[in-house]
Amino acid sequence: MPVCLTLASLIIDKNAIDKKYKGGVHQFRHDYFNQQGEASQEDDEIFLIARMNWDEYD
Repeated sequence: MPVCLTLASLIIDKNAIDKKYKGGVHQFRHDYFNQQGEASQEDDEIFLIARMNWDEYD
């Protein structure tokens, strides 16, 4: 399933999250992704975290 790009889209490969994020994709989704609002999306391979401006990312 495709994701739609927004003004500032941070796209993260789920394979990278499995390798680098403690707890993997499930923990990333619980800790970070679910709190980003409804503009953020995911499909089978990527997370897309959306913001209005690039400087809103930490």
